[in-house]
Amino acid sequence: MRQSLKFVLGVAMVASVAGTAQAQNLKAPDGVVILDLATNSDNVIHADTYTQYTTQFVANGASTTLTFAFRTDPGYFTIDNISAVNHAGGINLIQNSGFETAASVAHPLPSWNYGIQAGIATEDTGSGLYSATSGGNRPYAGGDAFVSGAFGGYDYISQTFATTKNAVYDVSFFLNWTDPISTTGIGHYSQTSTNGLDGQNGNGIDVVVYDQLPEPASLALFGIGVAAIGWVRRRRA
Repeated sequence: MRQSLKFVLGVAMVASVAGTAQAQNLKAPDGVVILDLATNSDNVIHADTYTQYTTQFVANGASTTLTFAFRTDPGYFTIDNISAVNHAGGINLIQNSGFETAASVAHPLPSWNYGIQAGIATEDTGSGLYSATSGGNRPYAGGDAFVSGAFGGYDYISQTFATTKNAVYDVSFFLNWTDPISTTGIGHYSQTSTNGLDGQNGNGIDVVVYDQLPEPASLALFGIGVAAIGWVRRRRA
């Protein structure tokens, strides 16, 4: 049984998609990738422990949209303490970087946008803010973190901030993957499931970071925004 999240985010989808979501096995969206854990030099899953990942991008304009896309057929990702800082020095440009800003119905994920890949139903994500008192998906620091449970494909969070064209920016975040049942034996990140099984029985686990939004054709529902908030429990097959 999926553990309950403080807020669950989603977008409106047609009933036929919801009925077939668990059969999806979608690759990561196309876009300007600055980090893909499936192809990273360290692509080993460090389960049940926070790992800090770092990467860089060169700004191509006066603003940049930093996007984190998640897929975790079994288990959950928890991300916390995200930063983007000019390599030459400066402050963290990410607002609500530790997800500590109080959420509300009107703003369930303050300062961030949320979306899901076309073909993934809201009930197949179980994603949202997670409280330190809620259970195993503990934040790295503070009282809250963002948790993703998308399977069969990707959901995402993104934020746009001012940048200086051609300047180099350092990106850092803390990531934890946990599987409450711990019977999968999955050792490495992978964009898609390769074990021939659907839904939460698959072995697709990945995080992809973009410094531009992915192509609309690959993520048709990116940018639609939040249309449903509620409590969701995701049942493990």
